[in-house]
Amino acid sequence: MCGRFISIANKKKIKEIFNIKKINNYSKNSYNISPENNINLIYLDNENLTLDTMKWGYSFYNKYSNSKKIVINSRLETINSKLLFKESFLKRKCIILSNGYFE
Repeated sequence: MCGRFISIANKKKIKEIFNIKKINNYSKNSYNISPENNINLIYLDNENLTLDTMKWGYSFYNKYSNSKKIVINSRLETINSKLLFKESFLKRKCIILSNGYFE
């Protein structure tokens, strides 16, 4: 995935299309979403689809460079073997609401 994307989805339409039962949060529309911004997504929670916002990316502390790192993507070939992504790839699926992307 690229480093920026667009999300201009209409909350009412999304709720209708996906038959959303619960809305926890909804971020405003944006034409410039970058890593660590809140993004809108849909996930399964107790057998119901839920619309919510979460921070985009995994953040961790790199002890070698003594700094905070943010990872937003992985290679498909290694996603199920990398420690950072394996559990999420196998157990935590979601739909990220996006209308476009740019590099």
